[in-house]
Amino acid sequence: MATSGGDKMTTLGEAYLKQMGLVSGHAYSLLAVFDIGNELLVKLRNPWGTTVYTGDWSFNSKKWTP
Repeated sequence: MATSGGDKMTTLGEAYLKQMGLVSGHAYSLLAVFDIGNELLVKLRNPWGTTVYTGDWSFNSKKWTP
């Protein structure tokens, strides 16, 4: 399954998207969906593999706890 960052993402601004590691108008593979407590998380893969998401719930996010 796949998803993409469409026109609504561009309203966030290219600088913000770049800071978050996202590419507007780009397709992502949808790998999994997790329902954890009151959070719904999606696991995406960037087929280009050139940018890494850095927002909430990313690899180094402070939202992860032991």
